[in-house]
Amino acid sequence: MQHKHRAPTHHPAACASPSWYPSKGDDLRAVPTANDEVVHLHGSVDVHDDSTFVRSIVTDLTKRQLRAIIGIEMAIDRVVAKRKLSQNHRKADQAGVMNGLRRTSDRRHHDAADLMNHNLT
Repeated sequence: MQHKHRAPTHHPAACASPSWYPSKGDDLRAVPTANDEVVHLHGSVDVHDDSTFVRSIVTDLTKRQLRAIIGIEMAIDRVVAKRKLSQNHRKADQAGVMNGLRRTSDRRHHDAADLMNHNLT
């Protein structure tokens, strides 16, 4: 049985405080900004409910557990990706956002800062 499907994946996301922008003094219109990355996978999904397929994926499960599981396989037709990591801001503001994200205790914010840094270099 085959169905068309879209499977969004989410990556590090963080909100950038306007106080992290050095240029805020120049532009009082600075507002919080979302930094995120998303990928949408478009394709056909095959549902496998036969135990042979499922067993090959999850061999360590018991027979009772196998009967309650179905396998899903997706053949990707198209990938749509979007990255919004303050790339439209001044370099100094981007650096301010990265520093602000790294000062938080949230690991996802640190991951977003790493992605931003990778895009700057």
